[in-house]
Amino acid sequence: MATPLEGIALALVEGAPDGVVVSHDGTVLFANEAAARMLGYESPRAMEGVPLSQWLLPDEAQEMGRRIHAMLTTGARFPPREYGARKLDGSPLRAEITSTPFLWEGRPAIVAFARDVTERSRMQARLALTDRLVALGTLAAGVAHEINNPMTAVHFAAEALERSLVRQLRPVPPEVTTLLGDLKRGAERVTSLVRDLKQFSRPDDEQRRPVTLRDVLEQAVRLVGHALRHRATLTTHHAEAPAALGMPGRIEQVAVNLLLNASQALPEGRKGNRVELRSFATSDGRAAFSVQDNGVGISARDLPHVFEPFFTTKPVGEGTGLGLAISHNIVTQLGGELLLESVQGQGTTVTVIFPPASSAPIIAPERRPAPAGRSATLLLIDDEPMVLASLRAVLSDQHQVTVCSRVQEAVALLESGAAFDLVLCDVMMPESDGLVLHEQVRTRWPQLAPRFAFMTGGVLSLEASQRIEASGRPVLEKPFRPQAVEALLAMLSPEG
Repeated sequence: MATPLEGIALALVEGAPDGVVVSHDGTVLFANEAAARMLGYESPRAMEGVPLSQWLLPDEAQEMGRRIHAMLTTGARFPPREYGARKLDGSPLRAEITSTPFLWEGRPAIVAFARDVTERSRMQARLALTDRLVALGTLAAGVAHEINNPMTAVHFAAEALERSLVRQLRPVPPEVTTLLGDLKRGAERVTSLVRDLKQFSRPDDEQRRPVTLRDVLEQAVRLVGHALRHRATLTTHHAEAPAALGMPGRIEQVAVNLLLNASQALPEGRKGNRVELRSFATSDGRAAFSVQDNGVGISARDLPHVFEPFFTTKPVGEGTGLGLAISHNIVTQLGGELLLESVQGQGTTVTVIFPPASSAPIIAPERRPAPAGRSATLLLIDDEPMVLASLRAVLSDQHQVTVCSRVQEAVALLESGAAFDLVLCDVMMPESDGLVLHEQVRTRWPQLAPRFAFMTGGVLSLEASQRIEASGRPVLEKPFRPQAVEALLAMLSPEG
């Protein structure tokens, strides 16, 4: 018969809010109500005789066994530790467990106190992911500036080379044309990667507006269709759906990322590979699309990490680990949801849901063509010599181009009375920057202020972005093409 003290102890254990489990040789001897609820059992008695390894993940069971052996043989003591486990129904669980040895009915046993920390772990994971995204944003700001400047030079140098070859070689040999095409495509890939990185540091400048998902998805299919057709059968189905409120360029980027991910998840050469793309309305009236594949799927261990930057399940060299992270970031910024379901060996389904737009019409952004054959005087200011050289090499074919590598040089030129149809100045430069020059132009040469524009290759600070926005002046994002300068001239020209 139990003593009063033992009765009190038993009542405390059975009524404890945390799980209490007594085990011997890895098998449960006793469990309280909280432990049963935590693991999904109807009663504590149903847990008796069950091995601990039934709930613990394999690696975790091995670690717990090592600790128990040390406690029983050497009297070692260990601090609390989080363990990954599975409930009776297979759903995941994180438990913080503290164990200690004691005698149970005259034989050595282990009593474990377990607390469900699943939600706490999820919150910590979200905070850790946020920290990584902030760090990646800071990295992107520096990387973008260092890469976009030389990439601008590469784009313009390729254009200048092509024009020169066309003038000198008639016709241009096919192998040269192929090499030039490879050069341009390679430059585009680098540009695209840097643009992806910049998505983590600031939202896109494109304005949110009503978007017809079907149109955007069809464009995405045109972009990646060639890569998909070599690996799978692609089927599309577009049901009635409201317009989504978003940015068509960003939504297209998400669709392209998901389609490429689906393609790469399919075993190469296997018959029956398929990818299905659908757009539809959700039951609560939102606009959505999904990408489903019957590829290799994602393991339960990897699923919690799929939205982390640089995490990839692909072989080395086949993936940057940015596609899903970027897509998740874009969709979240647009007020939507990105949901992923996957079963290893069966495939993956990714569903993207956007808030619906109002009934306002979809307005396409205005684009003005550059006036054909018009020559203009241009002043270009940038501290990167290769950028200035490549811009001048291409733009001098049609325009009179003056270049300066410092703001002070440009100011001296303007003080001499030189006039220009366009002043294009880099924002971030040593000593003095483009914002300082624009302020001087606005106050000292106001007639030139409407023909002033900025260019930038990096992620601007909040203060710089606000000052540029307040100035009302256009901004060219590096790397840009000659056509962008022509369009800028058309927009700023009094005749435009």
